[in-house]
Amino acid sequence: MSSIIALVLLQLPGLEAPDYTFREQVEQLWEGGGWMMYPLSACLIIGLVVIVWKLVDLTSKGARTRKTLATVDSLVSEGRLAEAIEVAERSNTPAGRILSEGLRRHEEGTERVIKAIENAGMIEMAKLEKGLVVLATVSTIAPLLGFLGTVIGMIQAFQAIELAGEVEAT
Repeated sequence: MSSIIALVLLQLPGLEAPDYTFREQVEQLWEGGGWMMYPLSACLIIGLVVIVWKLVDLTSKGARTRKTLATVDSLVSEGRLAEAIEVAERSNTPAGRILSEGLRRHEEGTERVIKAIENAGMIEMAKLEKGLVVLATVSTIAPLLGFLGTVIGMIQAFQAIELAGEVEAT
């Protein structure tokens, strides 16, 4: 994609592509960003770690949940509720824990079952959202750090113009 953009830009009069390697381009970008590149890089690394962690975590829980739901469903349809509750608890999945709370109260009436499932669901949802606060914080802070770096760069540019001596605004 970047090669297509480079080819389009080469069609504009007066623009020539510098012959830099990818590494040289990254080094030039890093040097141009100044010291603000360090906190921005930290935000990038933290964000990527959280994304990969949640991807692996949620994918594995999703696969285990599908197995648990199928097993519990077949046991409930056969009328073996005690075994279904045991399988749901033993599965160590969010859906298993929610199902076990509902199945344990099957004799207490529909209202109590629904309330138990809702309560367990809210607890499990909070557990699943663990780590997302960090991602939200990083995704809020990173653009602000970039803007701060731009402002600092503008201040430095104006200071350089001032040091240059008599420079007219025109």
